[in-house]
Amino acid sequence: MPAHSPLPERGTAAAALEVQDLHVAYHHRLVLERLHARIPAGQITVLIGPNGSGKSTLLKALARLLPSVSGQILLEGQRLDAFSRKALARQLSLLPQGAVVPEGATVAELVAHGRFPHRRLLRKPSPADQAAIAQAIAVTGLQDWRDTPVEELSGGQRQRVWVAMTVAQDSPVMLLDEPTTYLDINYQMELLALLQQLNRQWQRTLVLVLHDINLAARVADHMIALKDGAIVAQGAPEHVVTAPMLRQIFGIEAQLFTDPGTGKPWFIPCASTPQPGTTASPQA
Repeated sequence: MPAHSPLPERGTAAAALEVQDLHVAYHHRLVLERLHARIPAGQITVLIGPNGSGKSTLLKALARLLPSVSGQILLEGQRLDAFSRKALARQLSLLPQGAVVPEGATVAELVAHGRFPHRRLLRKPSPADQAAIAQAIAVTGLQDWRDTPVEELSGGQRQRVWVAMTVAQDSPVMLLDEPTTYLDINYQMELLALLQQLNRQWQRTLVLVLHDINLAARVADHMIALKDGAIVAQGAPEHVVTAPMLRQIFGIEAQLFTDPGTGKPWFIPCASTPQPGTTASPQA
């Protein structure tokens, strides 16, 4: 593991979240070590890296689901551990992997769960809650399925319901762990377009974990690349998705291109980089 992660560049955008010398452990084993990162406010940040690199662990740490061994995370300049659980939920929402739908819950009922941080115990939803729920359903295009049980929806529609729930939570920062997993490419594109809309029109700061590097570079304003629990690179997509970085992080050789429509990088993998002690196979 590198001695420390590279310090983030100081851009013009204010930081919604700052990670300062963060160490996180599972069962007394360090899995994230000496992390320094900035999540720019009002932008889309995408975490990339191979399986086991620490992407989801970092996302959980940002949501305060995992305690830090040392270091700190700042939310709008304030230590994360200074927030009460409810106050933090009003500022930051998390959509984890594999969320389970309550049996028989309709779209409106599941979306309403997002309002819990704003409600008093045992109080019925207020007019403000009802308005936030209706708006979240509308912006995610789910009006026609409002009273439909979520279990009857397609995978893409279900994921929109989960996003609607986080929208109803009305937090300025949204964390989403692999929101496009198991979705067909058309649903992936639709969902990412929706997330871009939430960022651009609703001024939400988004932090996503994505496996598809080309899709990640397409939607990201800022990227953080991890390997073995350390940050290897962070910055604009064109500074992160490079041939040397793909070789270092994923062990692949790649041909890089620039998308003429977006100006973002994309690549075609050419071959795996032989690991030390191995011999490359001859090309067919």
